[in-house]
Amino acid sequence: MRGLALGWKAKPFVLAVGILLYCAAVEGQTTPLVITTTSLPDATAGVPYSFAFSAIGGAVPYNWSSVGTLPAGLSLSRAGVLSGTPRAPGAFRLTVVASDASGSGLASKVFPLTVLAQPVAITNSSPLPASTLGTAYSYTFTASGGVAPYRWSAATGLPEGLRLDSGTGVLSGTPQTWGNFSLPVQVTDSLGTTGVKTFVLTIQRPVMSILTASPLPEVTVGAPYSQTLLPSGGAAPYTWSLISGQLPGGLTLDANAGRIAGIPAGAGTFSFTIGVRENGGATASKLFTLNVRTPVLTITTAAPLPGGGTGVNYSQSFAVTGGVAPYSWSLTGDGVPGLLLSPAGVLSGTPSSAGTFHLTVNVRDSGGAAAAKVFPLTITARPLAFATGGQLPDATVGAAYSAPAAATGGTPPYTWSVNGLPEGLNMNPATGVITGTPVVPGPALFTVRVTDTLNASVVDVFRISIGLPPAPGIRIEGLPDTANPADQLTLTLNAASPYPLPITGQLSLNFAPAAGAGDDTIQFSTGGRTVDFSINAGSTAAVFSSPQVALQTGTVAGTITAAVRLASAGVEITPSPPPTHAIRIERSQPTLTSARLTRTATGFSIEITGYSTAREVTQAVFRFGAAPGQRLEQPEITMDVRNLFTAWFEDAASAPFGSQFTFTQAFTVSGDAAVVTPQTVILRNSLGESSITVQ
Repeated sequence: MRGLALGWKAKPFVLAVGILLYCAAVEGQTTPLVITTTSLPDATAGVPYSFAFSAIGGAVPYNWSSVGTLPAGLSLSRAGVLSGTPRAPGAFRLTVVASDASGSGLASKVFPLTVLAQPVAITNSSPLPASTLGTAYSYTFTASGGVAPYRWSAATGLPEGLRLDSGTGVLSGTPQTWGNFSLPVQVTDSLGTTGVKTFVLTIQRPVMSILTASPLPEVTVGAPYSQTLLPSGGAAPYTWSLISGQLPGGLTLDANAGRIAGIPAGAGTFSFTIGVRENGGATASKLFTLNVRTPVLTITTAAPLPGGGTGVNYSQSFAVTGGVAPYSWSLTGDGVPGLLLSPAGVLSGTPSSAGTFHLTVNVRDSGGAAAAKVFPLTITARPLAFATGGQLPDATVGAAYSAPAAATGGTPPYTWSVNGLPEGLNMNPATGVITGTPVVPGPALFTVRVTDTLNASVVDVFRISIGLPPAPGIRIEGLPDTANPADQLTLTLNAASPYPLPITGQLSLNFAPAAGAGDDTIQFSTGGRTVDFSINAGSTAAVFSSPQVALQTGTVAGTITAAVRLASAGVEITPSPPPTHAIRIERSQPTLTSARLTRTATGFSIEITGYSTAREVTQAVFRFGAAPGQRLEQPEITMDVRNLFTAWFEDAASAPFGSQFTFTQAFTVSGDAAVVTPQTVILRNSLGESSITVQ
């Protein structure tokens, strides 16, 4: 069995050897080297790439190479692998060469290779860094892919105050509105491919505060006071207001300047809260305290007192400064027989004893403060006295005056002297007659001394009430009875006759609207609804701080009333009733001032500005045209806008603008929006209609 097995195996072994020899003989033959790769897959610029070429025939291994320049970023290895990261897109032709191990086999082939551009994309993330209203802002957008350079644009309008630089992609500026905004940003590369990404930008309201420290600097009753509050944050202009509490009597808050000013009338510690609003609507408030102190109580009457005589009426008034009126006067210690000091501070009576007396005069104010002063008073036995009462006849500024002073007793002739006589008046030292023309109004107190030939003298306080002449009539000139809205009327003021003293005055405006709230745009050209003026003594023409003053009529129907108040020498002399002039602004159809077209990707919008004195707009009509050869399905659109405009005119936020409005209507166009041309806008109300061409 074993031999049989060996014999059987010998034949296959020989056959196997023969087969191997046959195969070796076949492999030893020279076959052509052929590159079997048929095409190359596309590459993308900036994306790693790898591809292995293949071939048959010849003697392995193969050695691969290329002829010419490969696309930048790619290389071909000896093993036939094309790899790397292509840098630039384009269409390339690669000549690839393969040689076999014997060196005699050689093959080459040309392959087209397309390097695609990497899609352009914006690399920034949303939301963008927040901005603050009124504060400079800058942010740079970046992109990848595509082919630089890039161009940047915003698909819709940016927040007011910001702009996007098309070359650098920098979003910059100073925001003028606050809120959350959606910003579709588009980048376009040099090949025209685009990438779009929407970003959220939050524009914050500024943090407001009031820098002025509390408590405010102290002030004294009757002393002028001024303190300007300082805001921090936000954007001017600022508006100030008293939120709670009360300012000291006599002090007021200027809403525009933030200044507390005036002359305080009463003492105490006052607490109040002041608020401020900046231009963008941000607010802040702060609690302040202000101490108004009482001035030091002081008796100002000079010592010694004027002498008196026995049997002769005597009167001496004491004066005081500081403290809080009313005052209460009293004497301590020994007095002068026959003289009494009244609670009002008048020492009077008929002395019955001669001698030199030392009077301790006391005064106490309503707050409990007290002061005292010692006054020597000599009473002589010589009965020199005034025969004239202390209250002289009244005088009038600018009118001639004459009043005598008389004395009795003593040894004539008398010599007269006076101290503190009102300006414009004089006393004859020999006769005691007071003459002249007074120039300053008000109650005048002055002392008169009479001395006889024996040098005995008496002094008394005299009074003259100097009044003002009646105020002249004032004419408000240049203002019509009926005026157009949104007009500016130049005016002048003139007195009917000259006045002997300078006049100061104020012209103020009041507005009674025919409907709805007021109109803050009604004001003087100098700003605000009051304007100060003056009239020089002896003149009739009013002089304003501005060379020319005009009245802005606003845009709301109603009645504007201009009223005049007058003062002279610190005394109000306004006639009753005050001089006024009324101007009527009539109700009318809407007035249109502009209609502007803005095209969008899907259509367009029209922004209309104007005003309606009647505070009424009921209908809006839009008329359109088409490009040549085109037809519109709907060339005219009529809209009911009554509720829209009523809501605006009834909103308190409209008061600063009167009846002015900005109305924006968006339209979506089915088809090519460029063929539609807005032509005319018409706004109507119950009084009529107005039209305007769309620009």
